[in-house]
Amino acid sequence: MKKTTPVLMLLCSLLFALALPLQANQGKNYSIKKVEAELIGSPEIPGGSSKRSAGKAGQWLEIDVTFDRHDTATNAPKFSGDLTFSYYILLDNKSSSKDGKPTLLTGTITQTEAPLLRGLHVAAFVTPQTIAFFFEGKPPSSVQQAIIDIGVTISDDTGVADQYTMKGKPGWWDNPAQLESVSTVAGRVLSKDSTPFSALSWDYYLPPKAKSGN
Repeated sequence: MKKTTPVLMLLCSLLFALALPLQANQGKNYSIKKVEAELIGSPEIPGGSSKRSAGKAGQWLEIDVTFDRHDTATNAPKFSGDLTFSYYILLDNKSSSKDGKPTLLTGTITQTEAPLLRGLHVAAFVTPQTIAFFFEGKPPSSVQQAIIDIGVTISDDTGVADQYTMKGKPGWWDNPAQLESVSTVAGRVLSKDSTPFSALSWDYYLPPKAKSGN
């Protein structure tokens, strides 16, 4: 009977390791799985005011981010601390913008208390008025007409944990050449608690960080 040489044993070990499924996001506490965008109407609130702005009712842009929390530390807390989500929404409005460039809407939202679960959700919103403004009063009727791409990053106290983009290469929002070709506008991306949707879907979306009182 032939003896197994150390080299052969090493090769067998390597082949066996390659055959095993790789652990997803090894050493990574958060991973963004999906970013979805949808145009939705304002919620109907029973007993609320029936006043509406003149003309056709507008639609909000809702961005739904699905992510996982899978802390690698054995003593990881059951709930996370603050998480910062940064949004980069590239509008397809080049033909209607004054400078002939598409508009990049940016904003950050702080969420908190993420449990150790997969399939968590956070949201960001853009108002109908903002959409109408950047499309010269002619808002698109579909997400495909409104958006070129949407990028999202998630950061904890150690820095950026993950980044995701719907279409392009992740990180395009940090590319100087890309930024020169767009008009960047901050402050137009809202958290759920700053919209009429604040009282809805509390079991679905992660809560925002509570605002401190005076």
